[in-house]
Amino acid sequence: MKEACCKTDSKSDACCAEKEESSAQEEIDYTCLAKGKPYEKEREECLIKIREEILEKSELKRGYSFSFHNRDSTYNLLSKFIEYERNCCSFLDLSLHIKGGSDRILLLIEGENGVKDFINNELDMY
Repeated sequence: MKEACCKTDSKSDACCAEKEESSAQEEIDYTCLAKGKPYEKEREECLIKIREEILEKSELKRGYSFSFHNRDSTYNLLSKFIEYERNCCSFLDLSLHIKGGSDRILLLIEGENGVKDFINNELDMY
């Protein structure tokens, strides 16, 4: 969307394109909002259990993939984790992958530049 300062001539279009590009490159605030929330303790307990169950961690272009045993209890734990994270860390792209017949569940945690540091440091998932 063009800002009010932009006019319809081609010079203004270039100006608007530069503004849009520079705002897209701005730093994202990777701050978890769980601190002080009623679910903070439950979220941390969930993270502890998840860390214990990680079988493998693989680096992706925009984050990491974590492999777990394909069990109902693990699926429920990971689903609860996603519920917490979408409420406190909306900058994360979270998904579960379960391939038919596979003995593994994959949790993908991705985002923009800098999200890998957040995953390693804040979520302590390494």
